[in-house]
Amino acid sequence: MRRWRSPFSSLTILGMLFWLGTAMAPSVSSDAVDAPMKAKTAKSGLVAAATAAVAPMDDGPLLPWPSNYCDGECPEPPPEPSLETDEWRPEVPVTTTTEAAPPPTQLEPPKAASPAPAPAPRPVEEWRSLVSAYFAPGDVDLALRVISCESGGDPNAQNRSSGAAGLFQHIPRYWEARVANAGMPGASIFDPIANVAASAYLAYSDGWGHWAASAGCWR
Repeated sequence: MRRWRSPFSSLTILGMLFWLGTAMAPSVSSDAVDAPMKAKTAKSGLVAAATAAVAPMDDGPLLPWPSNYCDGECPEPPPEPSLETDEWRPEVPVTTTTEAAPPPTQLEPPKAASPAPAPAPRPVEEWRSLVSAYFAPGDVDLALRVISCESGGDPNAQNRSSGAAGLFQHIPRYWEARVANAGMPGASIFDPIANVAASAYLAYSDGWGHWAASAGCWR
């Protein structure tokens, strides 16, 4: 007895099963495939729009405030810059440089004032005629030597320690009596005539010992 064979082969059955499985699977549309790409593109567009809204405008006139921006009265918009004025220029801080002050000028120390030169001694010979009027001719040279040793011929000379003054260096406490005895009471001790007259009175009334301190010079 012969076995009955199906008109469909095994391969035909497998092909049919594959076709059925494919037909029954849910189809994926192109919109589903492009959705992620479209979402990414839309996100980039939103970011660009937000950036453009935040970024300041470099050009173009300033727009007025929107009507719904303020609860109350909105402030006036700032004026447009004008090239005719300097309002558009940015304020640049100016730094002033202070130059260092020059060092103070070094002043030279004042020079010590040199002492005034001592007056040149007057020549004793100029008193010869005056001495000759009160001393004997033989005593004139001796009297001139005493003057030279005592005062150097200066009628204004005065000793700092004893106070002796004048041509013959009389002691002040004895002067009034001496000049009065010479016939010139009240005359100054620095008066050359009175000083010579009082000296002649002493020399002839009491000797030359009144000038003994300088005797080693005039003898």
